[in-house]
Amino acid sequence: AMPTNLCINHIAPGGKPDYISADCNAPGTITDCSCCTCYPRPPPPTPPPPTAPPIASSPTTPPPTSAPVPQPTWNYPWPTWPPPTAPVPNPSATFRQPDPPTRRPRRPPTAPPPTQRRQTPPPPTRPPPTRARPTPRPPTRARPPPTQSQRTQPAPTAPPGKQYSGICQLDSVRREDRIRKRIDNQIGRRRGRVLMPHSSSGGDSETSPTELALEWLISEDPRVLCPNDDSLIQRYVAAVFYYSTHGDGWKQCSSDQGGSKKVAKCEEGGRWMSKLSECFWWGLECDANGQITSISFLENRLHGEIPEEISELTELRVLSLEKGHLKGCIPASLGLLSKLRKLDLDFNRLSCDLPDLSSLNRLETLDLNDNKELKGNLDGIKKLTKLRYVFIHKTKIGGVVPESLAKNSPHLVVVSLHETKISGTMPRTMCALRDDARNGGNLHYLTANCSYDCDCCTNCEG
Repeated sequence: AMPTNLCINHIAPGGKPDYISADCNAPGTITDCSCCTCYPRPPPPTPPPPTAPPIASSPTTPPPTSAPVPQPTWNYPWPTWPPPTAPVPNPSATFRQPDPPTRRPRRPPTAPPPTQRRQTPPPPTRPPPTRARPTPRPPTRARPPPTQSQRTQPAPTAPPGKQYSGICQLDSVRREDRIRKRIDNQIGRRRGRVLMPHSSSGGDSETSPTELALEWLISEDPRVLCPNDDSLIQRYVAAVFYYSTHGDGWKQCSSDQGGSKKVAKCEEGGRWMSKLSECFWWGLECDANGQITSISFLENRLHGEIPEEISELTELRVLSLEKGHLKGCIPASLGLLSKLRKLDLDFNRLSCDLPDLSSLNRLETLDLNDNKELKGNLDGIKKLTKLRYVFIHKTKIGGVVPESLAKNSPHLVVVSLHETKISGTMPRTMCALRDDARNGGNLHYLTANCSYDCDCCTNCEG
């Protein structure tokens, strides 16, 4: 028989045994166990009488119901895990035989199928707008303003029933005639001569530079200017300079037109007498308005003479023709170049007297040394007010040093008078310009002949 206390601990609240099993079949039959589960299951028992055995510890427990409790079938081995905890019945409630655990075997957990999300393509990434960079242009030299021939020109008035055609809307005869007339009126008559056509130049064996320049401008110039072109006079003067200084024999950048002669190299600028604007010819410089401001040559084998027509270049500031073979006189017309600042003609073969340059009120440098046949005196420069450098040594310039030269030019820095024909005594006004301890001037180089009376000169020669 099953002890009563064991069933009480199983049924009572807080009891420890959760499950009691016993062998209900012979041999070894367990009887009187209302809380046991038979194993194996016996045949259906005869329903017990309605009276239940008394329970000592619980006299007030109501008798169990008369309905029999069906026993579950236990057809598999003892489980290895504890069954789920069943709710503890209230002893005062109707007693019911507990059911054995009926846990079903669990399937291995399977992960839920992945949710197939619709892949939304990302929005297209648009590159930030970039500004197109302009293609860099190679640096180009500033071009002179367009000439008059490049602008629209009104057609000249033609006789009734006749129409002009050709270059500049003129035939070749009228174009030549108008070019000659303009140059003759502006330059030729001022110089006291009339420009004649090449064919009527007489029986001279050598044609003058002015006629050569005019013939080239009309018939050979690849630029083909019109009679009213703004640069006509300037280009003509440049051509006169070329022929006057024997340009075909220059060391650099002479013309390459015509003939089979050896052409001089030209690496630093434009070649003379070419289609380029004269502003790009080597040795010439122009301002923003296309006016020539500088003529500068050094050791370029210049021969011949300096043409008077240079005075037509009213914007000229520098005339530097050093170390050549120029001969003849310094043109007096250079005195008309009111904007000239530098006149450098040293190491040539110039002769005649030094012209009057007193109207060159902006002249700062006068460099005429080593022209051994140059004569005259200093009266032509005594009125200049901006002079700073005076080089006339190794010439035949004579006379005396004017007192007014130092008074009118207080900013003198160099005065070189040695190996000349100058005589007399150095004026006190010149010595007062020295930058020595006694004077606070700018003159730091003053030379003269050793026979010349000069107690303030830096040194003497000759």
